[in-house]
Amino acid sequence: MSEGWPDFWIRGKKIDLIDLVDTINLIKQINTIDTVNNLGTLNTINTVDTIQKINPQDTDNVVIDRIKLINTIETINTLDTINTINAVNKIRMGEIYTANYIRNGAFETGTLEYWDASGYAGQNPEIDSTVAYQGGYSVRLPYYAEIRQWLPLIRAKYFNLYFMARTDTEDSVLRVGLQYIKDDTLYLELSDVTIPVANEWVYVGIKYDITDTCRRISFENMTDGSNIWVDAIQFTLGAERLVYQAEKDRTITPYEVETSGEIAAADNTSGYSLKLNKGYAQLVQFMVYVGGAAEIYINTSPNDVNYATLWTKSMTSAGWYTDWDFNAFPYFQISVPTTGIDVKIWIRAVQI
Repeated sequence: MSEGWPDFWIRGKKIDLIDLVDTINLIKQINTIDTVNNLGTLNTINTVDTIQKINPQDTDNVVIDRIKLINTIETINTLDTINTINAVNKIRMGEIYTANYIRNGAFETGTLEYWDASGYAGQNPEIDSTVAYQGGYSVRLPYYAEIRQWLPLIRAKYFNLYFMARTDTEDSVLRVGLQYIKDDTLYLELSDVTIPVANEWVYVGIKYDITDTCRRISFENMTDGSNIWVDAIQFTLGAERLVYQAEKDRTITPYEVETSGEIAAADNTSGYSLKLNKGYAQLVQFMVYVGGAAEIYINTSPNDVNYATLWTKSMTSAGWYTDWDFNAFPYFQISVPTTGIDVKIWIRAVQI
């Protein structure tokens, strides 16, 4: 026992009073420290910085991740928009027949420039200025005479050949040849075109479902004793149409339709007209022949009643006029008020 202090017993154990006081003070100090530390810890935990450090996925990083996600979505949407715009341009360019790949197809140079020519027994192809469909010249092919032209290396889903032909002998046969390359092999596709009437121009169109590389086009007279004239030769290509999911849910049947007609010299101030009625969104190609000075009206209508004039073409003399236009209405009309002249009209529409 410390001197001057009584003895203290706790649970059968003797404890000096000074030691007890020290122990009590130590306990109080520990409690105080714990309390202070506890409050500090709580305050620290309650701070945003600590919360962010303890659980970053619920705060800054989540926001950052969401911002990244939003930016990614916006980028994807932007790319989709760009791709969609580009794809629409591809559709528009793919379905429109591109520039004519035949050079000097109307023999406008007055020569056989760009053409190879050959004949049989001295009967050779020659330029003719007395029988011309368009412009001032055509090419005359006697029996077994042939002209050929090399094409640029082009590929497409299909190809179209258009030309005008005329003969001095009924049922003359013009052989048209198309050479193309498939799997590094050269092939030749021949088409025999019969011209049934004499001394009149006949329109001929041939579609080739060839997805390979075309190399050469040729024309040869196969009828003995006849002459065949060829003019206004065009060789165009068509690209594959792109189809999107919105279109896959419905059936699309692209169409091609045409009409043609002619009227002998007549007076008709209201106009000799031809019209088409076939769907919407069309690319329309047309050719008009007038036997003298005339005004050509190109019209369109939603109901075959109210026609709007897209534009007019003034012809100062006899000749052919060829052009094209987009038409968003089902009715497309060519009208030519006649004053004692011949009129021929040909219209062709393609779905786009």
